This record gives sequence, structure tokens and C-alpha cells, in this order.
Amino acid sequence: MADNNHKRLTQIEKRIEKIKAELIALEPMRPGSLTRQYKDPQARSGPYYQLSYTRDMKSRTDYIPRHCVRQVRRLIRNYHPGGHFKFPQLWPGQIPPGATAGT
Repeated sequence: MADNNHKRLTQIEKRIEKIKAELIALEPMRPGSLTRQYKDPQARSGPYYQLSYTRDMKSRTDYIPRHCVRQVRRLIRNYHPGGHFKFPQLWPGQIPPGATAGT
């Protein structure tokens, strides 16, 4: 019995170390979507960029200067690799710190 507990504890400790390494490897990121808008949409003139995201259950939009667009796109890609940000795989039923069930 004690041997099984020690083995399980060792497995858990290895998993914790792997998760720590995955978290350390994460690059800077931010949620949202970046869109190009136009001051005159019909003439498609006066383009500018907006970042739309939700924070504290409220929809928000920020103006993004043209010289920052490449960087913001990279940050969004880091948040949505392959479509959605995924926390490192945890044990079934476990919720990452700071997250709430259903998010």
C-alpha cells in the first residue's frame, strides 16, 4: 500500500514538473480578434485596426496603430494556437488557478 502511494506521488510530482515547464515555455499572449475597419467603408478608404475582446463580461474595442499590428497578431496567435488557447493538460476535473468552471 505504501509502495503504491509512493509511486502515485512520484507520478504526480513528475506531472507537476512537466506542467511547470509547459507554462514557462508560453510566450506573451492576449485574447481577442484584430480587424481592419474603414472610416469610409463604401469607398474602403481610411483603414485602421481594432482589437475586440471581452473582459469582466464586457465587450471592449481598442484602436491598434498600424505599426503595432504585426506584434498584436503574434500575441493573438500565441493565445489561439490552432484555434483555442489550451492550458497544459491537467488531471480530469481539475480547473487551472484563476479559471472558473465553464470557461
